Amino acid sequence: MTNQGDILDYSDRLFEVGFEVADYKENALRIIRSHCNFGFPEPEKSDRTYTVIIPMQIIPEVIRSLCEANIAVYGITRRFREDAS
Repeated sequence: MTNQGDILDYSDRLFEVGFEVADYKENALRIIRSHCNFGFPEPEKSDRTYTVIIPMQIIPEVIRSLCEANIAVYGITRRFREDAS
C-alpha cells in the first residue's frame, strides 16, 4: 500500500496532489501557481485536474484560495512521491 501521508505532516515530504476544478479561464491555474512558487515543479493540467508536487501543509491553503475565488473544487487526490523527497 502506498503511503498517503498524515494530515498533520508538517515535514518537507512531497506529495503528488491533483485538484479537480471547474476552471474556464485558468484562474485556478494562477491560484495554484501562487502556492507553488517555492521551487516546486510547474502544475500539469489533464482535463479538469491540475497536478502539482507539494508538501502536505499546502493542500488546505490551495483549497481555501480556490474557494475564496469562487472556483468549485470537485475532487482532490494525493500520493507520496518517494522520488521527489
